[in-house]
Amino acid sequence: MLKIVATIVVLICVTSVVSSQSRTRTERWLNGTWEGTGYQIDNNETWAMKLTVRGKRYKIEYPSLKCGGRWIPLSIDRGRARFTEKIFADDIVAAIREGTMLRIRAGSQPHRFIGIWAVVVEGRVFVRSWSLEARSWYRTFLEDSRGTINVEGRELTVRAVRTRSERLKDAIDQAYLEKYKTPGSIKYARDL
Repeated sequence: MLKIVATIVVLICVTSVVSSQSRTRTERWLNGTWEGTGYQIDNNETWAMKLTVRGKRYKIEYPSLKCGGRWIPLSIDRGRARFTEKIFADDIVAAIREGTMLRIRAGSQPHRFIGIWAVVVEGRVFVRSWSLEARSWYRTFLEDSRGTINVEGRELTVRAVRTRSERLKDAIDQAYLEKYKTPGSIKYARDL
């Protein structure tokens, strides 16, 4: 029997646009770890922040706010960079990591939530479909990448993105085997 493995990453994010300039190439001066204090001008609040840049990856952490995410470059030149930010709350990702089922509603049409298995790899949430039936959440996401998850009673808008990285797929395989290892679950975890 031919098995088709489909992997979708559910990106839990809130987007805030910092600038609308187009993306340019990464400059070497930005590589490394940058730590400092963020300042919000409308209410004079400050918070600790840490940006880690490795190649074209921009990981942002806000330890005092208990959240983090990634920055996506809009423009980078000599000594100045502008980004858009995708953030996620640590408690949401932790709840998905520790929970056995994720309640999900695929697509933008109203219908019920269903429970599926989910794992967290490199701070990102991944889900897989064991069955690729014509009327499934997986097929719905292929047609409409928008959806909603319910984590601890909070409904969050998500966007599904297919994972292409073989390295990441291998890590996801391992995460499923480690998380779903009971005698009743392991057969399904191996077939995902």
